[in-house]
Amino acid sequence: MARRTDGELEVLDAHVRGTGAATVGGGAAGLALGLLGGPVGALLGFTAGALLGNAAEQHNLEAGGEALITLSVRVPDGGAMLVLYLHERHPEPAARHGASVERLSAGEPDAEVEDLKRRSDADGPDGE
Repeated sequence: MARRTDGELEVLDAHVRGTGAATVGGGAAGLALGLLGGPVGALLGFTAGALLGNAAEQHNLEAGGEALITLSVRVPDGGAMLVLYLHERHPEPAARHGASVERLSAGEPDAEVEDLKRRSDADGPDGE
């Protein structure tokens, strides 16, 4: 993500590994169960399974977006941030390319999101 000099934030590119797997998996499971009800059951089973899988996938994507929002405050005007989810064996290779590297555990952005939600709920719907 990058923040322009006027302060506007933009997400330049995003890739989520495994996108579509829950939808396809749900559809396949629903199709398999629906086969017991004949052709119409298969169609309804596939549709219901795909919808449930897609709902689960959408929830996961929204959670990732919330984490990016909490991380966005760390991007200065005119700056950029590359967010990676990875397992590294040695921290030196990432740091040797001249950019500053900040490592967060996978739970830290989630904790920030939950804290913000808790505070917004405590403030009430009008932010008071």
